[in-house]
Amino acid sequence: MPRTAIIHASATTGFADATSYDTHRPSYPPEAVEKLLAHVGLAGDGHAGARIIDLAAGTGKLTELLAARPEGYEVLAVEPHDGMRGTLEAKKLRGVTSQSGTATDIAGVEDGWADVVVAAQRVCELTPCEAFHCSHHRFANQEALKEIRRVLKPGGKLAMIWNIEDCRSFFSPHQPPHLSLVISPRARFSPDNKPRAWKAATAWEQQLHELIIDAATDGQPRFRDDVWWKVFDEQDKEKPLFTTPIGEDKDVEWNIWLSKGALWDRVHTLSHVSMLRGEAREKFRAEFDRILEDGDGRWNDEQEVLVHGISPIAWTTRL
Repeated sequence: MPRTAIIHASATTGFADATSYDTHRPSYPPEAVEKLLAHVGLAGDGHAGARIIDLAAGTGKLTELLAARPEGYEVLAVEPHDGMRGTLEAKKLRGVTSQSGTATDIAGVEDGWADVVVAAQRVCELTPCEAFHCSHHRFANQEALKEIRRVLKPGGKLAMIWNIEDCRSFFSPHQPPHLSLVISPRARFSPDNKPRAWKAATAWEQQLHELIIDAATDGQPRFRDDVWWKVFDEQDKEKPLFTTPIGEDKDVEWNIWLSKGALWDRVHTLSHVSMLRGEAREKFRAEFDRILEDGDGRWNDEQEVLVHGISPIAWTTRL
């Protein structure tokens, strides 16, 4: 009998409209995906049938790109949220199967099945919580690393990718030097991830970033809390599960023009923003409008504002 995945209320409620999420949430730049696959050794000829687990696959933003690749991967999309998984399954992607599951319970997958486990955006941070789905999944505890290691082949890779806004300071004062960034010129941004200490490229983007951070009251950790990497540093030094320091790629920047409406639609896909009700929602929207109307944004003739972004990639090897 399939196990029922435990999902935090912020995910159950915040991602209730999976169709809207799929429509307005950004995809991942093909260039960044190419880099990710190259770093884990699965890009190009000779990798037909390679097995990839897309952990916390959501509605299949990354899954679609993996399925469209010429290599011909066998992809297992693991997603506990029924609505999101249903949206993914409706796409009928080539070479893709799906199932419910979390980072600590990838049920039914045999030991050593996967060449790569990848978590896109959904990885968020690696800190304990009662579910692995908030601003998507987090697998930031040792139990999750043990389960991910179990399903990987010896020498298999765990890879992570995010879309976040641009910032002048790529690292917070407490961030370890082994994490830096890969950024793609065709990326699409997700507005909730940048740690508070990472300053935005413009004043209006910084104000929007702070508005989004301050609206989060669900207590669930995210990439912006800048703690996800600690799970790797806290491994048993005598019997580590994954290699450190974590691999990294960096130095590609991107930007995109978005209308006010399109920007709002993306912001509203954030679980904690979509959960706002009544006066709290009205205040948030009023401040969003003020930031765009009074800020220093660069607007084009189509009434679109220029948004800056980056796409970090990180990876590590199963020991």
